[in-house]
Amino acid sequence: MATDTWRTQLNDGDYIDCLDCDNRWFESVIVYATDTNLMVHYRGWQSSFDVIIPRLSFRIQPRFTHTKNWRERLTVGDMVEVKSCTPKRVWMWYIGVVRDISSTGHVDVTYGFPREYVTNVHIESDLIMYLGTHVRTSQKIVFSPNTILLISDNQKNRENTHFKIASSVDDSCCVCLINKKNVLILPCKHLCVCSICSNTHPFTKCPLCQRPTVQVMTVFV
Repeated sequence: MATDTWRTQLNDGDYIDCLDCDNRWFESVIVYATDTNLMVHYRGWQSSFDVIIPRLSFRIQPRFTHTKNWRERLTVGDMVEVKSCTPKRVWMWYIGVVRDISSTGHVDVTYGFPREYVTNVHIESDLIMYLGTHVRTSQKIVFSPNTILLISDNQKNRENTHFKIASSVDDSCCVCLINKKNVLILPCKHLCVCSICSNTHPFTKCPLCQRPTVQVMTVFV
């Protein structure tokens, strides 16, 4: 029981890691606590997903036991998910890039193409989340050339990926517009996608000409 002492001390507003019903760990915060139960809010999710969990449940774990302390290490050029309001006043999640971090802890995140939007949120806000929380990493991501350069200049991104980031739109994969294109599609012979997108999307047709794909070949450029 000694190992559970910290659980008895949890109170409203404490941050924890919490396992959801789909067996995924999320950054979480305690909304309110009773002697036996905790109401937990999964950060970045609507309050309708809040759950009541027994204090001694294995689903409750100390903060950063199963999640990454990514906010503390956030730097310019990092890709994140950002929740923003569309012109139709619908809240949606987008993949954005950190453009600036102020001394007060506020973050400028740019997203969208061809029109770029910038949203300013605090680094601890639920309006920014770790990449892959809401948005499928396989979805098409489009950035401006200036934003691609931000990503390219980020040493952390280069260290955490096994592929090259394109230095220009012309040199980039036609699907994600971020990674360097290095996969040849046959028989049309279009060199137009990166290896990461090729592995994620088993192309049955060439993304450029729509001819049926017979074979793909990784090339070194």
